Amino acid sequence: MSLFRKEAVNNQHDKLWGEVSISQPISYKIFTWLLISMVVLSVTYLFLSDYHKKQRVRGFLLPTEGVIKTYAPGNAYVSELLVEEGQVVEQGQPMFKLEYRHSTNSGSDLNNLLSNELNNQLYIISKKKTRLQDVYKNRELEISRKVIGIDAQINLIKLQIRQATARKDIARKRLENYISMKNKGYLSLDETENKKDLLLILEQEIVTLDARQTQLNLDKQSLELKLSLLPLELENDLQSLALDESITRARMTELEGKQHVIVRAFKAGRVAALGVTEGQLLKPQQYMASLLPEDTELYAELLVPTRAFGFVVEGQTTRIKLEAFPYQKFGMMEAQIFETAESVLIANEVSLPLPLNEPVYRVKAALSRQTVDAYGKEIRLQAGMLLEADILVDKRSLAEWLLEPLLSLKS
Repeated sequence: MSLFRKEAVNNQHDKLWGEVSISQPISYKIFTWLLISMVVLSVTYLFLSDYHKKQRVRGFLLPTEGVIKTYAPGNAYVSELLVEEGQVVEQGQPMFKLEYRHSTNSGSDLNNLLSNELNNQLYIISKKKTRLQDVYKNRELEISRKVIGIDAQINLIKLQIRQATARKDIARKRLENYISMKNKGYLSLDETENKKDLLLILEQEIVTLDARQTQLNLDKQSLELKLSLLPLELENDLQSLALDESITRARMTELEGKQHVIVRAFKAGRVAALGVTEGQLLKPQQYMASLLPEDTELYAELLVPTRAFGFVVEGQTTRIKLEAFPYQKFGMMEAQIFETAESVLIANEVSLPLPLNEPVYRVKAALSRQTVDAYGKEIRLQAGMLLEADILVDKRSLAEWLLEPLLSLKS
């Protein structure tokens, strides 16, 4: 039984005409879709975009075949320059004309004094050659005599061994007879033991003779080895004297040039730099010029600190900034790493164009081009130019970079 009338209850089931809906402005929908799109794009960007950590390193340019440097042969004046920077020269082509001007305090010509001294050295070397051959002949004769003497001793010992062996056989047979007679009661134990001692003495004598023969054979082999090496030792000593003679004759040839000497190109190439001027007085081993071989290319020698070397791999691309050509005006140059060093370089361990403040690794990178476009001209790069390069030392997504603190805590 209900508290309400049936008509009232039925009335509650009646609905309004149609469905009720809440109308939203179109701008709300657009904003919602834009917000969702931005969130999706942001998340996609975080996971697909990479964060690159770079290490700036310094370096310099070097030729692939090395730089041929020319040095002064002695104290001399540069009387004439026969080449210019950038000039291509052939092998043996004259590059410098030098003039010697030496005299002693007494006014004597130093070249004549040196020539006499060198002639005296050649005479001494010739005498040494003659004496050296005589010494080796005497040594060969002495060793041969020792070998003959050892052969005689070996033959004598062989004879002694044969005799001792025969005596041992006789002693063994007698011992066997003594043992048989002792067993029959005809001989005493002492007489049998005496024969045993005699047999042992003979066996020990044979062992001693064998050892002596072995030692003599070793001595003979050692002497024969020395004898076989004598020609080689003689040849080495003669070569050493020949080298001394060659050096002395080379110095004489230099002196025979009197006052003028022509310095020639060691190899065909291009003159990269000149370090002297006409009329300049040179010191021995003073730098004169640098020559780049033909068809050689420059590469970048990068000095990478040990802390940044872990992610450097062959084939990696880097961007180079040449100090001689500011990158703000002339741009940067791409290079590809083709070789990495396995040993570390420490300051003062090697001579480099750049100072080292920390241990570094040498990394070689091939340049994308050998020239720079400057003011409408193609300027060729020069060996020794200093540079900077950006080395990629870490690569990860932006999401990994943002979540790094949380990942570190989890680890």
